[in-house]
Amino acid sequence: MLEYIHLRLVQIKQCDAPFGGISIIAFGDFNQLPPVAAPPVYKISDMIGTPLWWSFKGFELTEIMRQKDDKLFAKALTSYGNGHSLEPDEIALLESRYITNEAIIPKD
Repeated sequence: MLEYIHLRLVQIKQCDAPFGGISIIAFGDFNQLPPVAAPPVYKISDMIGTPLWWSFKGFELTEIMRQKDDKLFAKALTSYGNGHSLEPDEIALLESRYITNEAIIPKD
């Protein structure tokens, strides 16, 4: 994806510098779980395989905001996102939040 953006900007700006000489800000959550029913929009392995990836300066946000009041849930998501095994209490928490199709599909 970065290659396509780079090539198009080089063409538009008529400049051979990375991304046509334009400053690029990119952000994302690399621990985000992939979609269940569709392929992901991007793969991290594809992005870091290009030299363009290494021209970015990274900043890691270290404070969890969305789950800041639910430490166990935040820990479970982080563990799962990092590919680690979940503890029994984390598994129980996730199972307690499972919603069946019958619960979300209207009956009328």
